[in-house]
Amino acid sequence: MTHDPEFFCKTINLPALPDALAAECLAITEDASQSYIAGVSQVGTSYNRYRASDAIYQWVVTNVDSTIRNNMQVGIQTFRPLQSDAAAWSPHTDGPRGQYILNYLIDAGGDRVLTKWYQEAGRPLVRAPGITLADFKNLTAVHTEHIQPGTWFCLYSRVLHTVVNVERPRISLSIGVNRQL
Repeated sequence: MTHDPEFFCKTINLPALPDALAAECLAITEDASQSYIAGVSQVGTSYNRYRASDAIYQWVVTNVDSTIRNNMQVGIQTFRPLQSDAAAWSPHTDGPRGQYILNYLIDAGGDRVLTKWYQEAGRPLVRAPGITLADFKNLTAVHTEHIQPGTWFCLYSRVLHTVVNVERPRISLSIGVNRQL
């Protein structure tokens, strides 16, 4: 079955995050002790999620989505390579924060970073939330995006996906939502 590319990821025309707030996002991610979710991928990256400041949260509510009621849905996420060559995050579906994830990419993490979606052999394309695989065995890539910094995009988080070729921290403002924008 072939899916429209927007099934996996859709670029969203929203206002750019102001430079001062993007800088604030970067500053927040400099202190790993402030991360409320942390993990290490089996394929070469660490992941951290940080709470957005009140100023970032209010800007999102005003400029992006006034229906967001839970501050935990608005956060800053980082993928950091653990070795000097390009790394990847384990193929996964996102947890309970939303069926769709709206991201504003502040730093792509390198010029060759790709977001990829996969189907596991013998399994349905759409999966339950919170699955993480140890490796890429038995996976077929079904869609790939090269997302540029300064871009809002909404991805469908219930299909196995990952980022690959991460060379430096990949940083985005990330918002869980339960509908495609």
